[in-house]
Amino acid sequence: MAAKQFIIGIDPGVKTGFALLDALSGAWREAATTDFHALMAWADDVAPEDRGQYLIVVESAKQLAVYHKHRKHQETAVAQAQARSIGQNNREAELVIGELRRRGFEVVEFVPRSTWKQRAKKWTQDECRQITGYQARTNEHTRDAMRFAWEHRHLLRIK
Repeated sequence: MAAKQFIIGIDPGVKTGFALLDALSGAWREAATTDFHALMAWADDVAPEDRGQYLIVVESAKQLAVYHKHRKHQETAVAQAQARSIGQNNREAELVIGELRRRGFEVVEFVPRSTWKQRAKKWTQDECRQITGYQARTNEHTRDAMRFAWEHRHLLRIK
């Protein structure tokens, strides 16, 4: 693996979380919510010769089983809406991963550890500030993207 300067976390969905961590300084360059088209516009703005400096971690939940604790008591319409949303997010992840790879970026697919008994731990605003030092306001999509980058920073040997 060539030396990377940046690690990016992406939480794909209708509201896509995007977080850019600078490996040299350890500083967050950007943390925001975006959409597929704006994300691809960002990717196109990175010069092809610079794309090797980025390692991109994208959440891919396609291997997770879908469970709902109270499915027996759930209305059919609610269950269908939930299934549709999960399918949309999975497809969004596939598109993001495929398009970023096609543009020449190195992409790592990240499957969060989660079971029907225990969901993957999400950071609160305060936890995010404590762990990463990033003090600006964030939403859950941005915090998830930051968590993906943070949890994979060992790949770039960031402390």
